[in-house]
Amino acid sequence: MTEARDPWAAATAASRDERLRLHRRTVRHGDRRYTVVSLRPSDPWRFGVRIDECTMITSDVAGTRVLGRLLWGLAFQRRPDTVLLIDSPHLVPNPYDGLPSPRLAFVPAPLATVDTSAARRLRRQRPSRRPSEGTLTWNTHSYPDALAARLAWQRRVWTSGHGVEHTWTEPPRGPELRVFGDFVTISGDRGALRQWALDLGGAGLFWHADQSCAEPDFGFAFDVHAIRHFRRQVSIAGRARSEVTGQDDAPTDPRMLSERITRHAEAVAAREPGPWDPLRPMPFG
Repeated sequence: MTEARDPWAAATAASRDERLRLHRRTVRHGDRRYTVVSLRPSDPWRFGVRIDECTMITSDVAGTRVLGRLLWGLAFQRRPDTVLLIDSPHLVPNPYDGLPSPRLAFVPAPLATVDTSAARRLRRQRPSRRPSEGTLTWNTHSYPDALAARLAWQRRVWTSGHGVEHTWTEPPRGPELRVFGDFVTISGDRGALRQWALDLGGAGLFWHADQSCAEPDFGFAFDVHAIRHFRRQVSIAGRARSEVTGQDDAPTDPRMLSERITRHAEAVAAREPGPWDPLRPMPFG
């Protein structure tokens, strides 16, 4: 198996991409000065966010792995009240029922604290719509080696069965997830952020129904799904929502409406088959 065809090597190589460059803006709230970092408008990654029993974050494999790098860098921030914001133009409607995605802020606790009033200020000011106050380099230089070690252990497990021993570590403290209308905050300490980053770095190794899933928080407060045909799914969901909401008997209950749109999306997808590839088997299953 060559490195180019080896999904484990590909996941490690993805973490060694060129340094991330992010935009920086400042939001003042009372006596606090928040540093809000976000992707640049020219960056190609897109994310869909759905709030249901848990908060579901979706993207393609590249976007999911980049989110892992972003969280790793956030774990090593030293500036108080630094917040990572995922906002337009990097948000798209979620790929299930086409509902617009809420903005998403990751908060490194206890370095940063975003209470209800601060969340409202961030939600209202929309800092990503203002000109950038500067560009910074996101430090993830230790991420490739940490991810390589994690993937190497996973590979040994899958090639050697369940006889591989490993040292048990205490799961990180679960996230504090709060929803403020169309604004979601996910707070975690440094250990949790690093754990989440490593979980997301392995996106694309295992597939089920064209999705590679991670449940990085151990408490099911939020999941991250890499979808193989993410952009097509977003388009299908948007078309399905438009057609269902245009029907005379469209449900008024949001949950029933979502369920009908999700079902109708299958019919929309069937009109134009492809590019559905065969499901990928687990690499060493």
